[in-house]
Amino acid sequence: MQSAQHRTYAKPALSHDELITLYEERGLLVPDHDRAKRYLRRIGYYRLSPCTLPFQTSHQSHHFKKGTTFDDVLTLCIFDRELRLLVMDALERLEVAVRSALSDTMVETAPGKALGQRSRSPVP
Repeated sequence: MQSAQHRTYAKPALSHDELITLYEERGLLVPDHDRAKRYLRRIGYYRLSPCTLPFQTSHQSHHFKKGTTFDDVLTLCIFDRELRLLVMDALERLEVAVRSALSDTMVETAPGKALGQRSRSPVP
């Protein structure tokens, strides 16, 4: 197995224009190249790529279903981002509620220990 420092990659890096051409060769409709380039710059190819999978006829050839547009892919990517933000917000609220409940329980059952205090024997 090669180490990460010595890996060679067979695929060349592609410019945004070349990526758009590749998408079009695979059947994706990209009516506005400048807009697509802006989104590729902002989002990145590797963040956008998973959003293309539901629109592909084959994951081996990466060809798109007839009529699939760049906006279809972009809409899914934006939905994914919004869903991720909602889930993270809900998880944060749940975390705070659990911590608060745990803290309250510790204070009620073991006063002083909730603050990390050790029980000490009284000094004579």
